[in-house]
Amino acid sequence: MCMSLVCGYLLFKFGLGVFSSVFWLKIISGGITVYWISDLRKHELFYFQNLGLSKWALYSFVILVETILFIFITILSIKLR
Repeated sequence: MCMSLVCGYLLFKFGLGVFSSVFWLKIISGGITVYWISDLRKHELFYFQNLGLSKWALYSFVILVETILFIFITILSIKLR
């Protein structure tokens, strides 16, 4: 969520000219975050796995919510500019 807010601020401040940079910043930071959680923090997912949720379901839900939030913040920051 924090990265979506940063991307929204950059779009608000500099306009659509930086959208491709903001988009790739979002993709790269999301990939680093998924790697960090899946490799370095895998022992912290046991709680959710004990509830019957797979890693795929967790990652899918988080990516879906983050994408919807990013789209909403992007549209909002462009409209407010």
